Amino acid sequence: MLTALAIGTFVLLLGLGPAYLWVLAYSCRHSKAKRMPPDAPPQVDIIVPIYNEAALIESKIAALKQLDYPRSRYRVILVDGCSTDGTLQLVRSAIGQASNFALITTKVSGKIAQLNAALVKTRAPWIMITDADAHLPSSTLKVLFAEIAAQPSLHAIGTAVRPETCLWLERYHWFLSNALRSLESRCGSASFVTGPCYLFQRSLLETFPADVIADDIHVALCAHSKGERVGFCRLRVRERRAPSSIAGLWRHKLRKAQAYLREVFRFLRSTADPRATRHIALYCRMAQLVLAPLMGMTAVLLCAAAVITGLQWPTLLILTLLLVAITISPIRRGPVSAAAYLILAGFTAVILLAAMLSYPFTVQDACYGRVT
Repeated sequence: MLTALAIGTFVLLLGLGPAYLWVLAYSCRHSKAKRMPPDAPPQVDIIVPIYNEAALIESKIAALKQLDYPRSRYRVILVDGCSTDGTLQLVRSAIGQASNFALITTKVSGKIAQLNAALVKTRAPWIMITDADAHLPSSTLKVLFAEIAAQPSLHAIGTAVRPETCLWLERYHWFLSNALRSLESRCGSASFVTGPCYLFQRSLLETFPADVIADDIHVALCAHSKGERVGFCRLRVRERRAPSSIAGLWRHKLRKAQAYLREVFRFLRSTADPRATRHIALYCRMAQLVLAPLMGMTAVLLCAAAVITGLQWPTLLILTLLLVAITISPIRRGPVSAAAYLILAGFTAVILLAAMLSYPFTVQDACYGRVT
C-alpha cells in the first residue's frame, strides 16, 4: 500500500508540468494575435515607489534618464513614503531640470498607498512600475513595447529577473521562475509579473485596493480575471537587493507566499463569472505552486517511510525516475541539478505550508519589510 501510494504520488507530480502546459496551449490555440502596424511610440508613465533609498536612488534616476525612448513619450513619477535618510534631497538634486520627472511625497510608507497616490496623477495609456533597487537596461521600454506590438492582445507584461548578489537558492529560484514564465507566455499567457519591473494597460485598474500587498500579483490576476493575456519578456532586470541569509530568505519568501495566496483568494471570491474563475485558477498556477511542492514532499516522506520499513527498491525506483525527469526537463538549459531542485522544492513546500497555516494572512500590513 505504501509503495503504491508513493509511486502514485510521484506519477501525479511528474504529470503536472506537461499537463499544465498542454492545457495552456489548448486554451489559447485560437487566440493568435495579428501584428500591429508601425505607429508612434506609446505614451507611458513610470512609477517608482521609494522609501529610504539613499544608497540606490541616484543610480536609479540616472538609468531612467538614459532610457532609449523619446523623452516626450515617457514620464517618471517618484513617490516618497516618508524617507528619513536624505532620499528626498538626493531625488531633487538628481532630477534637476528634467521636465519629464516628478516627485510626490506621501504621509505613509506603504507601497500600495504610494502607488495609488501616483496612479491618480497618471494620464498615459500604459503604466510601468519599477522598484528603486531594480536596474533597468536602457532598451527596456523599446523591448517591452516591441513585444506588445507583436502581441497586441497583451494587457500586462513582465521581465526576467536576475539578482545581483544573493544566496544560491534565490538565484536558482529566479532561473526556474524566468524559464517557466517564458514557457507559459509562449503557450498562451504568463501566470504573473514580477515587482522589479512590469508594464500594464491603465484600463486594467484605476487604483489598487488598500489591503493589497503584492501589487504585481494583483495586476496579473486582474488581467486574468478579465480574460486578458499576460506576457513575458526575456529582457533581464538586475535586482540589486536580495536576502543575504537563510533567515532573511525565509521571512522574504513567507511574506511573498502569504501575499500571493491573499490575492488568489481575493479574486476567486470576487469573480462571479465561472469562466473567469477557471481562467484565474488556470493561470495562477495553483497546481504548480501549491500542489506540486506538497506532493513532492509527500513523495520524499513516503520514500523515507519505505526505507524505514525495509522497502528500499521502491525508493530507488522513484528517485531514479525523478532524476530522469529532471534531466529531460524542458527547462534544462542553465545550472539545473537534481540536488538543487529537490532542496528548492522542499524549501518552497515548507514556505507554502507555513503560509497556509499562518491564516489569517489577510491581516498583513501592506508595507514590505526591507530585505536583509
